[in-house]
Amino acid sequence: GINAEYGKQWYQRRVRGIRADKETQESWEVVMNNKIPDVTDEEQLIFFEDCHLVTLLNIIPGTLKVSPTHIYFYEHEKDETHHKLSHNNLVWKIKGIREIHLRRYNLRYSAIEFFLTDQTNHFINLSKYHRNKVYSKIMSLRPENLVHGITRTPEEMVASSNITKKWMERRISNFEYLMNLNTIAGRTYNDLSQYPVFPWVLTDYTSDSIDFENPLCECFRDFSKPIGAQVPERAEHADIKYHSLPQDGLDPPFHWGTHYSNPGAVLYFLVRMEPYTSLHIDLHGRFDHPDRHFYNVANSYNSSTRGQGDCKELIPEFFYLPEFLTNSNEFDFGTRHDGKPVGDVILPNWAKSPEDFIVKHRAALESEYVSNNINHWIDLIFGYKQRGQPLKKPSMCTTTPATRDGRSR
Repeated sequence: GINAEYGKQWYQRRVRGIRADKETQESWEVVMNNKIPDVTDEEQLIFFEDCHLVTLLNIIPGTLKVSPTHIYFYEHEKDETHHKLSHNNLVWKIKGIREIHLRRYNLRYSAIEFFLTDQTNHFINLSKYHRNKVYSKIMSLRPENLVHGITRTPEEMVASSNITKKWMERRISNFEYLMNLNTIAGRTYNDLSQYPVFPWVLTDYTSDSIDFENPLCECFRDFSKPIGAQVPERAEHADIKYHSLPQDGLDPPFHWGTHYSNPGAVLYFLVRMEPYTSLHIDLHGRFDHPDRHFYNVANSYNSSTRGQGDCKELIPEFFYLPEFLTNSNEFDFGTRHDGKPVGDVILPNWAKSPEDFIVKHRAALESEYVSNNINHWIDLIFGYKQRGQPLKKPSMCTTTPATRDGRSR
């Protein structure tokens, strides 16, 4: 089994991070229309409701209690002694809340995520009605360290936080800006289906050396196009498919039959590290076929740009965590069709080690070219191009309706 403390460290990782679609906006309107009482009667502010604590490892049923000074989560257990001692019981101070975000869970607008000043975070799922009520109760207490005020939709959070201005003035890095956008857009380390997404940055994984600052370097991807449309032939095929689908049917047409970020893709990249190894086995019932493992960075890039049914982007770990590239636990992933065992990830020729790869890959992300062009990718993933509207021409990034908001409710 997975070491409990190790797993807890994983799901408590603090992340920072645009889009408010119709139902998100409706949720905010419900919250804003609730009259928030003054903090005069402590009894009226106490709130109990059944909920689930969502972590990377478990979905834990319990009860959420809000008092004037604290928030409590108590795990549901039949045994009273175990209930009192459960390591899943949580308590945090109202004044320790730094950010509160309304979240989706399983494509329903029913969750809320708390980010605390001690750099931990907690993801709680309720019903949509009770989620909004909890939010109103907490906001009525005016948490003193709260960054975003009550009137903040995701779009307003971006504006009020000045993160775009800070990024344009180069007061925060490209990495920090993307993490902020991921968080505000609803992506979280607590849910594999909404895991933070980062772009493929480079196209050259075979040269012995690479100069990211050379203005003549042709080693960067086209950020104005999704990863699946980098190769003209594949982009043309996706466009033909889009226009061959019914344009006025129940489901809108799409370019890609899969999504650029999904639980399988996250576990594909992180399979060498716990708790993701165990989650990978839970998903497949065993280790996947050796030929389908993350084996070679160059091969994975070629698959995302040229392969059939693959258009996945990257995860943040590609820019800060060398450990996920090494099979330090010596898992037996099997032998590929060419007779080679699946062990450590094969790196580009220009990387001498996993640590060297991360340093250079992060340098590429922070390069001048990326700084000047990453805004196009942001429009594709988080911005107005995500749904192909209001463009007169589709933006080549529409995915199958089954992967979109609310389609699977």
